[in-house]
Amino acid sequence: MAGNEKSLMRMCQDGEIIMKQGDSCNEMYKILSGKVGIYFNYGEDNEYFLGTLSEQRCFGDVSMLTKKGSPYTVVAKSSVMMMRITSEQFEDFIINNT
Repeated sequence: MAGNEKSLMRMCQDGEIIMKQGDSCNEMYKILSGKVGIYFNYGEDNEYFLGTLSEQRCFGDVSMLTKKGSPYTVVAKSSVMMMRITSEQFEDFIINNT
């Protein structure tokens, strides 16, 4: 993936929504530093906190692989640095990150 301009680092601040439930996306993220919260029905009366992900964990893969909307909303719980992996880069990512 080195040299591929689509392979980007992304920085998010505490409280920033990274991925919204229902939105389709063609990418996933690997957390390099910081923490994110995973929510179902974020910001609604029936909001449910599913858990926290931190360094070396990935998210967004379900939506990317199924080509359906994200089953959850992801919110930064601190300053977060992530590696963005597109569907085109996924196979190389899996081979290099077993």
